[in-house]
Amino acid sequence: METKQTIENIKETFVVGLKGIIKISGFFKDIWKYKVSRYSIIISILTPIVSSIFKVDNAALLCEIQSQMIVFLPCILGFTIAGYALVVGFVQSNMINKITEPAKDTNFSLYQLMSSKFAMNVILQGVSLVFAYLYHFIIYFNSNSKLNLQFSNCYISSVNIIGLILLSFWFTISVLLVIQIVINIFNFSQLHHYFINIGKVRDKEL
Repeated sequence: METKQTIENIKETFVVGLKGIIKISGFFKDIWKYKVSRYSIIISILTPIVSSIFKVDNAALLCEIQSQMIVFLPCILGFTIAGYALVVGFVQSNMINKITEPAKDTNFSLYQLMSSKFAMNVILQGVSLVFAYLYHFIIYFNSNSKLNLQFSNCYISSVNIIGLILLSFWFTISVLLVIQIVINIFNFSQLHHYFINIGKVRDKEL
């Protein structure tokens, strides 16, 4: 099979680690193009507004969100990693030959793009879990500290609102990424189906 790859392009596109994931996925460049990002930002801004309208205590809501994240996210991370393993590991050789060619408008292959986007999803959900545990221990230390620290109501209210916005963002993006991951897995299955049937048709024509 002829290839469009060159030694120079292979060396240029061989990037690993977190830097490689960010570069291939174009995360920071395309973050505002994704509906998942936009919806998460909108919901995170609306959360303290809705809380204020319904007269809900922001500190109590903050505790509830972080506790739900700690319960919810480890299970979702397991699902995401399983989906990632499915995409990366279970690819037939005839299909891998085609999807490792440079994709349209980029030097990276479709295989690299799919892999990096899945990896980015796993990282984002992992960061969400870290934020949830961070707030969990901030609340724990605040509740169990022996120091008699006094803060103004304005300061406490501001911190709670900022925390509510941040946790709402990470919780929302984690939930929406589950939908995105399912769509990605479906697209991958459709791609697999396409290559298998194209191969069968070509074998029939020989």
